[in-house]
Amino acid sequence: MIEFTNVSKTYDTGNRAVRNINLRIRDGEFVFLTGRSGSGKSTLIKLITRELKPTEGRIRVNGYDLGTLRQRDIPRFRRSLGVVFQDFRLLNDRNVFENIAFAQRVIGASPREIRENVPEMLQLTGLSAKYKNMPFQLSGGEQQRVAIARALINKPAVILADEPTGNLDERNSQEIMKLLLDINRMGTTVIIITHSGELVRSIPARVIVMDKGNIVRDSDNGVSERGISAFFTDYRQPKERWLSSASTHTSGNPRAVFREEAESGAPLKEEYEEFENDEFEDESVPWFTDRDEDRVDEEKGEQA
Repeated sequence: MIEFTNVSKTYDTGNRAVRNINLRIRDGEFVFLTGRSGSGKSTLIKLITRELKPTEGRIRVNGYDLGTLRQRDIPRFRRSLGVVFQDFRLLNDRNVFENIAFAQRVIGASPREIRENVPEMLQLTGLSAKYKNMPFQLSGGEQQRVAIARALINKPAVILADEPTGNLDERNSQEIMKLLLDINRMGTTVIIITHSGELVRSIPARVIVMDKGNIVRDSDNGVSERGISAFFTDYRQPKERWLSSASTHTSGNPRAVFREEAESGAPLKEEYEEFENDEFEDESVPWFTDRDEDRVDEEKGEQA
């Protein structure tokens, strides 16, 4: 759950970005956060991720009191969040598998866990056939799917998606929104930050509108029951049930193959062995630090 109690944030310049915010987002909600540029949306998100501390008030996120959170505990707290950016922020010198695996290395996952979990995310996001592709070989929609897979792989309680369809055409936008809706149906809280009134109108969901640092509207548009893909239904099964029926799911499902092999002690599938001893950069939080963002910007400049 995310809870703001009488929260205000004033910058050193004297700009009061958010004003006396009282807000509760329950576990499993699907929420649009919208408003014009400068309305306070970005500040609100930075308060949720503990990039900023409030000037006044109290914030609780996923059981953490962010006002009393020690600096050394921030990385652990942030592992309960997944962040998806408008510009994808993929590592251009790594393929799809490696980009998703990056988030696992951040939290110290073992090579075996990575070889189990990454194929699961590839299947979940429809990227199984693209695992060796580099980012420049993917469409915009596929790149955003990689970004979502990377945000989701550590099973965060909350996904924050900042304009996730802003750089996509209508068809890819619809596919990404369907994916985010399916993720929400798994029980993950999804918060989408957007300027798009059309996007907000297209999906029944809770809508929080900000203006001049205030929440000026908070309405639940009556979310209806949504269908969910067969794989997402399967993904939600307990591990024991999954393993007991693995033989019926193996064909075309990399997660089944890898779990089956892990339990039996059989050799890993040859095409993934190259990732066993791969060395990934170690980061303190499960999304990009300033150093990584600078690196991405430099790579974009070189490609231009």
